[in-house]
Amino acid sequence: MRAEKQIPQRYTVEAYLQMERASEVRHEYLDGAIFEMAGESLAHRDICTNLIVELGTKLRGSRCRVLSKDTKVRNGALSSPRRVMRGLFSYPDLVIVCGTPQFHDEYSDILLNPQVIIEVLSEATEAFDRGEKFQRYREHLSSLTDYILVAQDRPYIEHFTRRSAERWEMISYEGTDSALELSSLDYRLQLAEVYDRVEFLPTDDVAEEPPFETEAPQGLTRLLLKQGKTVMIELHPKVLEKNGKKEFVMLPYVEFVALQEILADAEDVLDLRAAKFL
Repeated sequence: MRAEKQIPQRYTVEAYLQMERASEVRHEYLDGAIFEMAGESLAHRDICTNLIVELGTKLRGSRCRVLSKDTKVRNGALSSPRRVMRGLFSYPDLVIVCGTPQFHDEYSDILLNPQVIIEVLSEATEAFDRGEKFQRYREHLSSLTDYILVAQDRPYIEHFTRRSAERWEMISYEGTDSALELSSLDYRLQLAEVYDRVEFLPTDDVAEEPPFETEAPQGLTRLLLKQGKTVMIELHPKVLEKNGKKEFVMLPYVEFVALQEILADAEDVLDLRAAKFL
């Protein structure tokens, strides 16, 4: 699923949940900011359906179950939901929970103890899924043992496995002849089943973009989302001191590249407003 546009206001967790439960459109929450979820490609839908069928069949009768992408996952403890504006509430494409599910409240729609999270990557959110989102999953979800990223433009899967509190290992699988070893569930997931009915564009038809870094020099900005020719960046606290409290900024990708070059030569914190980037 893709986060499409930011709602131009900051919300407490309580306000977000009240709005979300009354909304027909799904939104993710990140530190007070709310992002509307956009539609899916046919490949994205096919991959999610295949995963639900394969894993649901495998886990039938076991202590584990597959939860759909309408289930939110909460990251971190909440001491005061009425006032807090920090945290991540996300909608993974697929979640597996083993044992008794633990939920945020009586609505039973916000899971606290996922064991496996699967995300089908899109151009808009790949940087976020790999970066900020995975970092928060690692830090706040002690129950999480497996994080799986599934490409939709080719048969390719990256599987991150927790080996200890501080150490994760990654194994990649490519080609429909491959099989992902999901040892936590004692299961081999065939990529041919994951990508059943998915049609890929010929390599020559896929437009290539110049590579981009997800973290700017000196750590002044961090790329969170990339959607088409636009990116969303998170500003470093030192920059916020100079430019107010606009923590998340949307700007054209070409300007982000130019900003990277400027920061590479900066000797001190740059006044970004003077550079006309804000």
